[in-house]
Amino acid sequence: MTSGSGGRFEFDGDFLGPRFALHSHAAKTVLPTALPFALTSDFKNDPQKKIQWRAFVTKARLPNAAPDLAQVNARLRAFLTPVLAALAQTNGSFGTWNHGTGWTKT
Repeated sequence: MTSGSGGRFEFDGDFLGPRFALHSHAAKTVLPTALPFALTSDFKNDPQKKIQWRAFVTKARLPNAAPDLAQVNARLRAFLTPVLAALAQTNGSFGTWNHGTGWTKT
């Protein structure tokens, strides 16, 4: 992970991927092979989840947090979906993440 302009970060997938796998192994969990529920449309459209998100943002006083759960869901999905897909492959690679462009193959 390197610092980018404007306080954004760039992530090196070849560095990040093995750490996801290592954490999963250490936590004795299996990386998901399907899209996790928290990244689905059903989750982001759930009225209760929307209420919970707004309450969390308000209580935590997060002035820069996305006020809309759909925005958070879309950002996490864009970041994590290629990671999970690459990790499901034996020699999967997902390149480099840049806030402005997303994942690009390196």
